[in-house]
Amino acid sequence: MTDDVFPADRLNRILVAVETIDESLGTLARKQQLTREEYKHDPDTQDIVERRFVKMTEAAIDIGEEILQALRPLVHEHYDFEEAGAGLGELDIDGDGADDA
Repeated sequence: MTDDVFPADRLNRILVAVETIDESLGTLARKQQLTREEYKHDPDTQDIVERRFVKMTEAAIDIGEEILQALRPLVHEHYDFEEAGAGLGELDIDGDGADDA
């Protein structure tokens, strides 16, 4: 893929999303050290874990949107999760040639 397809601002948004996922995975790894009982009795930790999963999901969707907007004509300003997944599947984004749907 060329810089024309992924200009600096688009690449930067993807990088920010990847960093969000990386930071969230680090937080979740630290929280994984808690026992089930510690987790169940700590609502603040539960909130942190839930929020990190939300942030990772949003970041993954953002990455998908950026790829879709770069590789196919803009149909929507924003794609929802289903549209992003379907669009990436149609583009065979993983390059394996298989129908991943």
